[in-house]
Amino acid sequence: MSIMKWSFKMGSTTKTTEYIDNTTEATMPKFQEDYIRNVVLPKATAIGSAEYTPFEGDRVAGLSDLEQQAMAGYGGLDTRQDVYGAAGDVYAGLAGRTPQDQAAQIAQYQNQFTSGVIDPTMAAMERQRAKDIVGEQGQITGAGAFGNTRRDVFQGERAGEYDARMGQTMAGLQQQGLQYGTQRAAAEDALRMQAAGSMASTAGQSMQSQMAGLGAQLSAGQIQRAPDQAALDAAYEQYLMQMQYPLTQLTALQGGAATIPAGFGTTNVSGTTMGTSSTGGAGNALAAIGSLGQGLGAMGYVPGCWVAREVYGVNDPKWLEFREWLFDWAPAWFRNAYLKYGERVAAVIRKAPFLKAVIRPFMDAKRKSIGYEG
Repeated sequence: MSIMKWSFKMGSTTKTTEYIDNTTEATMPKFQEDYIRNVVLPKATAIGSAEYTPFEGDRVAGLSDLEQQAMAGYGGLDTRQDVYGAAGDVYAGLAGRTPQDQAAQIAQYQNQFTSGVIDPTMAAMERQRAKDIVGEQGQITGAGAFGNTRRDVFQGERAGEYDARMGQTMAGLQQQGLQYGTQRAAAEDALRMQAAGSMASTAGQSMQSQMAGLGAQLSAGQIQRAPDQAALDAAYEQYLMQMQYPLTQLTALQGGAATIPAGFGTTNVSGTTMGTSSTGGAGNALAAIGSLGQGLGAMGYVPGCWVAREVYGVNDPKWLEFREWLFDWAPAWFRNAYLKYGERVAAVIRKAPFLKAVIRPFMDAKRKSIGYEG
């Protein structure tokens, strides 16, 4: 049976854990250590210490000539307030009339009806009555049928009949005159309201026409401004690319460190030793490498760390501390189960990140049990 022994070495500091005879030791190759120390870490340090460089160019192009003209047009828009005011006055005048005002308006048309219809009708009846009287007197005189008394009675009866007809006619015509006056007054009000509505509608159409013209001018101005805006956008994109370039370089350098084959630096050691010996701590060095976004796990050196790396993150060296507990102190049954099912458990955690908060307290407790903090 062979159980692996892992030794993480950075410079003169080495941490070695032995489990049983026939162990395997994996150390970081010297050239890889030099590459990380002399190339990757200085680059990361330079990026981290660089001052922020703000973009000093313009982000928005100025208004084009057409846009400026359109904006000026909006400012000088003819709102036709005079027309709207006149229409409003009409509505206000109609709404504010008193019953006396309405009666006077109706009386105006009644007077027209009286002078145009009633008076001529009454005059015609008067003339006809005069003719009738003359004819009646001629008939009475020619016939000699009546004395003075009888004649007076007859003429009185005829006069009464005439007055009755005159009264009936006058009453009917006056009723017609009232209806005429009321209808004409209502028609006048309707015409005034229609005129006011037409005035307001015309003013609104004028506004819409002006707005449509200015809107078309504004759209044309935006097209006119588009090339200038595109040039500014391109300049800003170039600025972003320049700001991103150092990070792109660092990613490439990190990738170079991660592509070194895992077999380098591996040696077989014979012996029968159980326990742990330490000549220093590799935690700081590993943390520095982890902060670059890679860590030894990304390089293929540290198997059996799937769950811890998923819980803590590859950039946090705490997963290495838990790994130390796993191989140095954990019961054999737990270690075997971890190595057998760890990859599948890590895959579940990636799909359900809330499980990290459930598992992490357990791992923290195990780290602290062997002397680590935090």
